[in-house]
Amino acid sequence: MLQLMLLGFAIITLYEVLYNFTVLNAKITAGMIEDNVPNIDMLSIAYPDPDRPWNLIFATKVWLAAFIISAHAFYLSTKPRKNLEEAI
Repeated sequence: MLQLMLLGFAIITLYEVLYNFTVLNAKITAGMIEDNVPNIDMLSIAYPDPDRPWNLIFATKVWLAAFIISAHAFYLSTKPRKNLEEAI
């Protein structure tokens, strides 16, 4: 059950990383088409709450960290454990 939950977290966080990265690239491209190079540190998205927009760089880094943690936890949960009786 734990492995299934960790795999679900890894998939969800990977999706969020790709989504935020895609939106970031789209905003950069839209700015370049309008003949101004946007400051990528100031790009934000008003989703899911328009009153509190997320900075896209921050959101991408947070979800990437969550993906790395959950993927590593999934890896460790599938790794076979050493038998303590054999080590003695």
